[in-house]
Formats: sequence, structure tokens, C-alpha cells
Amino acid sequence: MVPKNVVYLNNGSFGPAPRPVFDALVRYMKQLEENPAVFNDQFARMRTVVKPKLAAFVGADPAYMAVVVNLTFGMNVLAQGIRGLSPGDEILATDQEYGAVNNIWDYAARRQGLVIRRVAIPSPPESAEQIVRIIEGGITPRTRAMYVSHVTTTTGLVLPVKAICALARSRGILSFIDGAHAPGMIRVDIADIGCDFYTGNCHKWLGAPKGTHSLP
Repeated sequence: MVPKNVVYLNNGSFGPAPRPVFDALVRYMKQLEENPAVFNDQFARMRTVVKPKLAAFVGADPAYMAVVVNLTFGMNVLAQGIRGLSPGDEILATDQEYGAVNNIWDYAARRQGLVIRRVAIPSPPESAEQIVRIIEGGITPRTRAMYVSHVTTTTGLVLPVKAICALARSRGILSFIDGAHAPGMIRVDIADIGCDFYTGNCHKWLGAPKGTHSLP
């Protein structure tokens, strides 16, 4: 649907949906307005089809996946729902995390008396191993969780999330992956990554309707 005189390069914010996707969205909106009560049943049926397909695409178990409005919503669910932390416990992150996600964790930290620690990742880094070493160097005895981007919003750096999550798991630290830019851009296999939580977007590189995001 993008006009021929427009060269669209901003999938990092929103990807243009293909015409069939847009037409289907409009069709479902029309059905909803024609009979909202009946559409509830149809929506439930669509979920039983969509969730397994999306789960297979990103290597997740559909039983542990939720479809939410956007990644910010999903990360809020995780950050505000985390339990078992005590005042003074630490959350580790890098200096290349997305502003809204930082705000989410900063708010959660203020509510629970937690400490946010951030390590600086060189731009560009020397290697994936260097990134893991830097993150490992930021871990203290009080580190209880860490959140990192799969693909950073600032530089497009693909972080070695599998190695980072293995490190976290070896230290008993919960791992949260911000996969806003990953699905459809690079191969995503959440089971292989081995994280505790992964949030992702479908409206950027997958061309899905706006407001359809995954929270495995």
C-alpha cells in the first residue's frame, strides 16, 4: 500500500502491512461492529489458530504465550508482576536499552526499592564474547534479574542473547529479553535462547496489523 514515490525505511518503528493483511483487519472490524457478541466467539477461535502458528514461528510453547497490545504493555506485565525481590536487590541492563523499557524497570525499582545497574556496551563492540564479559562484570551478589535487547533500538546491534541467558541461568538470575525488533528481522528461537521471558513485536518486520504483539 506504500505509494510508489515513497521509499519506506522505518520498519524499526512500524512496518506497513500488506494489502491482504489490511483488508482482513478491516473485515474483522466490520464483523465486530455488526454483532459484537457473536464476534467474541470468533475471536476466541482465531486465537486457537494464531497462537500455535506464532509460537511455532518463534520457537515458543503456545501454552506460555500471551498476545498483548504492544511490547511496552507486555514488559509492564513482567516488570510489575515479578515477585520474590527484596529492597536493595539489583536489576542489570545495558546502556543500549529502549527508553520506554528503561522507564518500566525504573518504575518497578522505585516501587520495590530495587537498584538498576547498567553496563556500557562499546559501539561497535569487539566481539560477542566481549559483550558477555561486560555483562558478567556487572553482576554482583545482589543481582536478581537482567533485561537486554535482542536487537538494540539505538544501533541495531544483535546481542548474543543465548550466551547472556546461559550466564544468567548459571547465576540464578532471571532473564528478560526485549525482542521488539527481532521477529521477522532475524531468526528467533526462544526455546534455544533459553531466556525466562521474551517479549516481541509483530508490527515491525512481520507486517502484522498494529496492536498485535507476542509475549511468550
